[in-house]
Amino acid sequence: MSNIELLDRTRRIRSLLHDNEENKLSFDDMCALMGTIVPSSVCMISAKGKMLGKDDRAIYPDAFSKKKGEFIDDTINERLLRVLSTRENVRPDTLGIEDKSVLGTEILITPVETGGERLGTLLFFRKNRSFSLDDIILCEYASTVVSLEINRALEREEESEERLKADIDDAVAALSATERKAVIKVFDELYSSEGLIVASKISKETGITRSVIVNALKKLEGAGIIAIRSQGVKGTHLEILNPEIYDKIEEIR
Repeated sequence: MSNIELLDRTRRIRSLLHDNEENKLSFDDMCALMGTIVPSSVCMISAKGKMLGKDDRAIYPDAFSKKKGEFIDDTINERLLRVLSTRENVRPDTLGIEDKSVLGTEILITPVETGGERLGTLLFFRKNRSFSLDDIILCEYASTVVSLEINRALEREEESEERLKADIDDAVAALSATERKAVIKVFDELYSSEGLIVASKISKETGITRSVIVNALKKLEGAGIIAIRSQGVKGTHLEILNPEIYDKIEEIR
């Protein structure tokens, strides 16, 4: 690979940051693009072993054929985390992958880190062709870009969680003491993230009027914490939209 071509490819990797600001590229999109820059199948694994992104058009060993959001085998992930610097042309059996279909597959493993903290692993798979020094340079540069994007994603996730908690705090603050007791009883009757509750039954068991129970649920619905739908004489179907409510219920119980 000529110096000019190498420079062009590093610029294409750097452009991922700008493109993601403009178009909100997913990790899948980033893997697909990196797979064209460094011809290979590319996937991102979090430090906990969750599949963050992959090019669905590419071919992977069975151990890495997980869908986005699924977790790879713990043993394999532990071996990936032991890789502290880029390792090229790793054989699948080194990671404990014995599948015969991966014969001839070469793997390039690049740790994704920031501030000394391991965020995950970037993996490049290629069959019947070794990774070169130029490939290693590109992959390490890509890991820097990926670490920045994972940090952004974590920051967005934290901001989202804070907003959800703030919504819950505001909604619960708007409930009267009796309405809070009603909400606690409603959640005691709910055994999963959604189900059927009967306000009249809860009223009879607690002594809290049905109107208070209904009003409390409407306040939570107005805050976007739950969704309720009347089922007539059967009761009310309730679905949890903001799971942070569970911690708040335990706090006020």
